[in-house]
Amino acid sequence: MADEELQAWSQAWTSAPAPEAGLSAMKRKDLLMLRLIVGGDLLGCIGCLALALWLVFARGDSTALVVAAGMAVLAVAGFAFLGWNWRGLWADAGSTARAYLATALARHAARRRWLAFCWWIGALEVVFFGGVILWRWRSGVATERVLDVTLLSLAITAAAAWTLWWIGRKERRIGSELARMQADIDAED
Repeated sequence: MADEELQAWSQAWTSAPAPEAGLSAMKRKDLLMLRLIVGGDLLGCIGCLALALWLVFARGDSTALVVAAGMAVLAVAGFAFLGWNWRGLWADAGSTARAYLATALARHAARRRWLAFCWWIGALEVVFFGGVILWRWRSGVATERVLDVTLLSLAITAAAAWTLWWIGRKERRIGSELARMQADIDAED
């Protein structure tokens, strides 16, 4: 083998990324997704509590108090779910493929629970705010705005449902990739 061939072969062999580099990138991406989900949920819960407080102190009418109470209940439920669902999943995913897979499977299961919780909370919000809109309409308060509020609520609900559907589709794909990785690791044994 000529020196040029040996050098080309050596360079091609050393330029391939090590398996640890791929695992490290997967671990960083997984932790980033976890931080985004939990951070977004924390901001949402804090926003619900802030809006509830604003409704109580700025408006104070009966509708505002009912909406504030409902939002406070949703925020407390969100905080409780966050603490329960994501407990223990902040630890490092480990340095081996098996350790990463165990953590990734646990995080995937937590994201699936999170999606189910989001669907349930969304359904409860539709029922709650639909009841508030109906109550306002039936009581004759601001009847000219009922259609506007109803259309806005439907648009927000449709956007949230599409987003949850899209994330769920992505999670199913991640689940099949993790199952394939599990099968590959099991086949090595």
